[in-house]
Amino acid sequence: MDTEDISDKPEYIQLLLEQKKRLQDGQLLKGQKPQQMMHRDQLVMQFQRRLMINSQVSDRRGLLTTFLPPAYTPCATSLQEPQKIMIADLVLETHHRGTDMMLRTITPAYRLNAVMAIVEDDNNDVLELVLYHQPEESESRAQDILPMGQILFVKEPYLKLMSSGSHGLRSDHLSDVRPVDIFELSEPIPAGWQLTTKETIRSTSTDTWRLRGNDSFNNLNYFDAIKQ
Repeated sequence: MDTEDISDKPEYIQLLLEQKKRLQDGQLLKGQKPQQMMHRDQLVMQFQRRLMINSQVSDRRGLLTTFLPPAYTPCATSLQEPQKIMIADLVLETHHRGTDMMLRTITPAYRLNAVMAIVEDDNNDVLELVLYHQPEESESRAQDILPMGQILFVKEPYLKLMSSGSHGLRSDHLSDVRPVDIFELSEPIPAGWQLTTKETIRSTSTDTWRLRGNDSFNNLNYFDAIKQ
């Protein structure tokens, strides 16, 4: 990987100082609810603008930053009866132990130093979901990891003030986020989310699933192939 010394470039030093201040401010808000959450339409529009810019940039030279949280353990308990938590209940810089969230992606995903997409809960509140330590781009594309319309569980969610100044759900452990299996789900999926019903799955032949899986594998969509 090529690196460049930026210690003599004032614009980068200023950026790092601003982000250091933002990180310190975020720590002071630990345990508090965010004072201002971006409106749904505004957040989606801002994210889609970033998505479009990212898709048009072939040269990724630049300064990518992230706020590293203190090391924390993944969810290690079997959440047979976890406490359901909603976006509106989250507080900053806190791991909400013993809880989980059911969310749905409402934008395509893209990758910078993490895989990102906007998600909603069944109260129609939205946040950016940021997944770190995912398979590399050569192994799986961002859209395979977080396909649009994917329903998923986030265990013990962690609300973070991000380097951009907005708020997001950060996950550093693969096991803390998993797609919803509607056959194992004990609670109903919101009516507007249920794109594929159990009846549709049951009526699809095994040969059809096998061919879909093979097509996904041949197109390097490995996550989708596993789901098929």
